Amino acid sequence: MLIDINKIINWKDLISIALIQFFVKCFFLRGFGFETSLTCGNFFLLVLSTLLIVLGSFFITFYFIKKNSLKVITKKQLFFWYSILSLLGITAGTYISFEIEKPSYSFIFVFLSLSTLFYAMDSTRKTLMNNIIPSFLKSSSIVLVWWIDSPVSLSSAEWEIFLNLELIIIYYIAVSFAGNFIKSIVVDLKNIKVDNYNNQETLPIVFGEEKAKTIILRISLVIILTTTMMMFYFINNIYISIIILLLICIPQIYCFLKLKKAKTKKDYKYLIKGIDFILFLGILSMPLISYYIKHVIL
Repeated sequence: MLIDINKIINWKDLISIALIQFFVKCFFLRGFGFETSLTCGNFFLLVLSTLLIVLGSFFITFYFIKKNSLKVITKKQLFFWYSILSLLGITAGTYISFEIEKPSYSFIFVFLSLSTLFYAMDSTRKTLMNNIIPSFLKSSSIVLVWWIDSPVSLSSAEWEIFLNLELIIIYYIAVSFAGNFIKSIVVDLKNIKVDNYNNQETLPIVFGEEKAKTIILRISLVIILTTTMMMFYFINNIYISIIILLLICIPQIYCFLKLKKAKTKKDYKYLIKGIDFILFLGILSMPLISYYIKHVIL
């Protein structure tokens, strides 16, 4: 099993999910004068719960993809680790829900775990849902923190601050979902010949390569326009506008132009790396925007 562990676990996804959740907590829910629902210990449990559910999903997905060629690790071992990790994740999430006196929130963790299972069961047959579900799960890591670790007893002045922060977070959630969705379609465009040979039903195969490109180009354009609107919303705070322009808007426009010209497998490989870099820059912008709001605006 030790030989195959790096083939099973996507460490990059785990690290990015943990990093995003810590960034949302540290840079948008702390230092603004209001208290939130979770203590530091309970927040750590929330991150742990998310990571355990995602970690469990790697084992079950690996089984459904490799079930006909398993050698070092068995079906029983993969299901054991999936069950244990998912159960621990749901248990931690349920504990947090009861701690903040919102027991119904425990169903969120059950839903996330079941979503990963349904995705894994359908992972060998590529459809549009294989693009939507992972994109949703990645962006839900932000939603989870914002929803569960919500502020308590806000004054009118704090409400105004919180609403501005919420607008920024909604933007990050939308960009995270759209960015990951676009990336997954670009991967399908790169693999179109192999997927066509294997009778898959990816977006580029069902609608054709050019139409699939047109769809994600339009989504990219919506993201760029939304980013531009965000930039003008904070136009009175030139520092935030510059951060949005340099770290988010310009890279998005660059990738849009590259996507428009992309035709070969090499072009799509380059684009995948470019989208990853844009998502990383988006994460990097969080502490910069937060610092300015905390120490200059307030």
